[in-house]
Amino acid sequence: MVMEWRVGVVMGSLGLLLWFVVILRKRSWRAGWSWSSRYGVNNSKKNNNNKAAAAAVANLLPPGSLGWPLLGESLQFVASLSSALSPDSFAQQHLAKYGDVFKTHLFGHPTVVSLDPEVNKFVMNNEGRLFVASHPESFEELFGKYTILAARGDVHKRKRAVVVNFINSEKFRESIIPCVETFALLTLNNWKDRVVYVEREAQKFAFRVIMKKLLSLPVGPDLEDMLKEFSMVVAGSLSVRLKMIPWSNYSKGLKARDRIIKKLTGIIEGRRKDFDNDYNDLLQAVFREDRHGGATTSFSTEDIVDQILFLLAAGYDTVAAIITSTMFFLRRAPEALQTLREEHEAIKKGKINPAENLTWADYKSMTFTQHVINESLRITNVGFGAFRTALEDVKIKGYTIPKHWKVLAYLRSAHFNPSIYGPDPYAFDPWRWQDQSENMINGEASFMPFGEGKRRCVGSDLARLELSIFFHHLVTRFRNWELIEEDRLTYFPTPHFMKSLPVVLEAS
Repeated sequence: MVMEWRVGVVMGSLGLLLWFVVILRKRSWRAGWSWSSRYGVNNSKKNNNNKAAAAAVANLLPPGSLGWPLLGESLQFVASLSSALSPDSFAQQHLAKYGDVFKTHLFGHPTVVSLDPEVNKFVMNNEGRLFVASHPESFEELFGKYTILAARGDVHKRKRAVVVNFINSEKFRESIIPCVETFALLTLNNWKDRVVYVEREAQKFAFRVIMKKLLSLPVGPDLEDMLKEFSMVVAGSLSVRLKMIPWSNYSKGLKARDRIIKKLTGIIEGRRKDFDNDYNDLLQAVFREDRHGGATTSFSTEDIVDQILFLLAAGYDTVAAIITSTMFFLRRAPEALQTLREEHEAIKKGKINPAENLTWADYKSMTFTQHVINESLRITNVGFGAFRTALEDVKIKGYTIPKHWKVLAYLRSAHFNPSIYGPDPYAFDPWRWQDQSENMINGEASFMPFGEGKRRCVGSDLARLELSIFFHHLVTRFRNWELIEEDRLTYFPTPHFMKSLPVVLEAS
């Protein structure tokens, strides 16, 4: 099912783009459209001054091409990321032709794309001052207008603080490892003697963990149904807005959102009446913040629902993608798998009781595990980049990014830079992280898998912990795994395997 909706996203997007090509096939339009939509330029003599002003600004823009009317270069960009063999062909071709900062036209907007790590960091660290987060309209409509991602200024700061304070609390820290272990074992104990579609199973695992820590929801049919509904919301959020077509991913996503909202609203309203019960989850933390902040700053039920929907997307997709891709990479790297296993067997042998739960100290001792996770994050690139909108004309590297233009900080480019990661940056090599400092791993321009600045993923440390615990139980229970069908990793709209990575595992 997951693969089906992802294929639908890609095919629906490509179909619409091709339709635009047909109706806009008169190439003569290309000469005149480029600046008119941004600067209000037309061909009348009365607008000569405007045309001159537009031309002056145009000369300060980075080099590049705006492509076809309306379409721009969206088709080439999507086709590149959708390719399992050459996902960076768009970026590499433009780098060779125009340099590491260039103009283009993507998804209906004139856009400056940066492949420069330092420029990317500058853009992401100037959130709210020079740039503001930008997301597709379909995303905002399906995940809601009250999410952390959509919030700005003090509202964003407050919403982010609630999540960060909860994750950093001592109570959360004491409960999270047993919680993750429980769901990891529940998942892995079901992997014996059968074909396992890793991506689907990893999504179930991550969804169970995040729903437990968000809402204290138990495993059961209701939770599994919600995962199916949520998958349709995610599919619709990354698709063309075709509301009038009932079978489109967007239309299905809207209907699924309505059903999820109904369920979540019932849960939230029920919990408001049960405030005195000591739930150790984010919803309880939000209620406490409400009481502390007073009525003027309280979170509405609609606000909380939107927060939950977004945190679900952020919390389960990253973990599931990295579990799946890591198992794919380790299958081809037996030495790395053996080193990883040795690290976790040593942790297991150090316990008096082999069935004893992992501790925070155990997690912190998983050094090579973090190298493996870093390498998977680098190669997989859960987010290929970050879109921003310029709040004013911004000068970068001698060029001007005009006000209202989009900026794409293309993070993948830095992660495959041979001057940083050696002559074979596409190779899976966890040992490349042995000599890296903590600064390199957390926030350097050449490694930003969780973003940067005010919008850096609030759950990045939680994701690392979930992955580490899952890998501990994976490699101490299974010696190896083999693909029953060849599979490939592709990157649009998000990283996923075309066949959900079907494997058979060999028990230890």
